[in-house]
Amino acid sequence: MSFWKNRLKQNILIKYIYENLIMYRKKNIFKSKGKKRALLSYSTFPFIKKYKTKIHPNIVENLYLAEILNDYGYIVDVYNNIFPGKINYKKYDVIIGEGLPISNYFFQKKIKKIRTIYYATGSHPFYNNAQSYKALFRFYEKHKKYIHKSSRIVNCKWGVGASLSEYLILLGNGQTEMTFTENGISLQKIFKLHAPYYASNVISDFSKKNKNKFLWFGSYGLIHKNLDVIIDVFTKFVDLELHVCGYINGESDFVDVYKNAIKESKNIYLHGFISVDSSKFKKFMEECSFVILSSCAEGCATAVVTAMGNGGLIPLISRQCGVDIINGVIFDNNDEATIEGGIKNIITYTEEKIIEYSKENIKYIQRYFSIEKYKVNIRNIFSNIFEGVK
Repeated sequence: MSFWKNRLKQNILIKYIYENLIMYRKKNIFKSKGKKRALLSYSTFPFIKKYKTKIHPNIVENLYLAEILNDYGYIVDVYNNIFPGKINYKKYDVIIGEGLPISNYFFQKKIKKIRTIYYATGSHPFYNNAQSYKALFRFYEKHKKYIHKSSRIVNCKWGVGASLSEYLILLGNGQTEMTFTENGISLQKIFKLHAPYYASNVISDFSKKNKNKFLWFGSYGLIHKNLDVIIDVFTKFVDLELHVCGYINGESDFVDVYKNAIKESKNIYLHGFISVDSSKFKKFMEECSFVILSSCAEGCATAVVTAMGNGGLIPLISRQCGVDIINGVIFDNNDEATIEGGIKNIITYTEEKIIEYSKENIKYIQRYFSIEKYKVNIRNIFSNIFEGVK
């Protein structure tokens, strides 16, 4: 079956039909009746297939945003945020989300007044792209390889919707907010909230914590997330273990650059993607003391929140990760010297302090970042935005 599926995808016409009619948009997902219609620009995947494993909490967000719009009496059409085709905006009363479907609304010659709500899962696209390019160029200067696939660069049109929408719902903190206010968004238009996370393997036994074990937990865009700098740093700390969990297999060009250094280091391990439901994830939560991520641009780094909320891992993160922490280290710069200094500081923690901080981290994340808390907060935001709208 997979053979024929792959062959069909290689057919340009079939691929176009699949992406534009099936994968990239889903009309009236609740089969509702009514006069009001909403366009949700996010991801169609949660409405096409049911995921057996917990991949990313944005699946929860996507489904719940659609549910809220339905509760407000809207017929809900969902478009993937990279949908490049034409959209008849005249039939919509509300557009919410990120990416091309909401941004392209502003490029029309004749614009029907529609309520636009930008749902920001990352930093402002202009800031994101500038930071990602800087990371690519830094990598090129060191390795003479330009690996665009390991960036997180989005279509420049995304920034138009981010700056011109009537309201902004922002997943992140003050650092994330600043990237929007510097690009034309008024503070009065911004609604901030914490991103949700999966509490799948919350540990209760802290006796296995090893102060020499660090977890790098992320998704794609390995250069954007400065994994190269982290690896360079850990080749100098031979007594510390770095366990890398993310979409490593999808960025083979990056891995090829570092495979010899990793092999020679004997303290850096590439594990690839792991589900938060897995026994392997639980093992990392029990044994690792620290989670490290020095991304150059995020909204809210939910991978860090997930590691803190399940294993109490103490974070060493860049300010651009968009996560406010109560214990740990925040890097003001993403260079090797700053990260080395943070590691040298944190490995002085006693075992008792690590356990104390781990327990506090779990309570903190459970209190502010739970799925239940997210659902309450996002409904309150919708209530504020839609107040008086019939």
